[in-house]
Amino acid sequence: MKKKFKITGMSCAACQAHVNKAVSKLKVNECNVNLLTNIMEVDYDESILDEKDIINAVIKEGYGASLLDENYIDNTSKTVDKKKRNLIISIVLLIVLMYFSMGSMINLPSFTYKEGVINVIIQIILSTIIIGFNFHYFTSGYKKLIKLAPNMDSLVALGSSASYLYGLYNFIRMVIALIANDNTLAHHYSMNLYFESAAMIVTLVSVGKYLESLSKKQTSLALEELVGLLPKVVTKVINNEYIDTKVEDVEVNDLIYLKPYEFV
Repeated sequence: MKKKFKITGMSCAACQAHVNKAVSKLKVNECNVNLLTNIMEVDYDESILDEKDIINAVIKEGYGASLLDENYIDNTSKTVDKKKRNLIISIVLLIVLMYFSMGSMINLPSFTYKEGVINVIIQIILSTIIIGFNFHYFTSGYKKLIKLAPNMDSLVALGSSASYLYGLYNFIRMVIALIANDNTLAHHYSMNLYFESAAMIVTLVSVGKYLESLSKKQTSLALEELVGLLPKVVTKVINNEYIDTKVEDVEVNDLIYLKPYEFV
């Protein structure tokens, strides 16, 4: 039996390979995972496996899986809209964050001192909010890393985490220097804060993900239109009689009668 499943959480070709490998271990007849449409088609023997076994195998690898339903296109549209909303918020906050972190370098008017604690606290708050809106990179990336199956999300999570944590380390050192009235050292640490880098990484990746989602949405809609063109009923020839039959009931070696301009 062949069934189609909707796969969630895939972000690159490595994810596609991991899902394919996990399902193939179940001794299915055939498994095809499409990264573009997030659809997996599996040919398996119902006497050996059922759909729950296949779904559980995918979930164990850290991805989501469910039987493909009629609402797949609508769900895809909702996902694109959600990514657009999060992306807009992230970009707006990133622009504000860049103003506080690098505005002084191009002589923009500043409301706080570059090495001031308030300035850095604002950067921490803004970068934390941006990371929060894109936290799925961290949950997915580190989960795959723990399973020794890293993907692109793992790389994004590591890069952003390193910048954010290093910024926090230098902020603590900066506060200690200010308490000791060592403004020179405090200024040195203030120049090594990379909160904007942590936020920039996830935001730029989100831009690419959003564009990718738009492409997937258009592809899904095109595939839906193609499927809609297929006839639901065909004419079978049985003992010189013409009988209307559902397409799914047609078997190998059946004789099909095609009228002019008709196709199957």
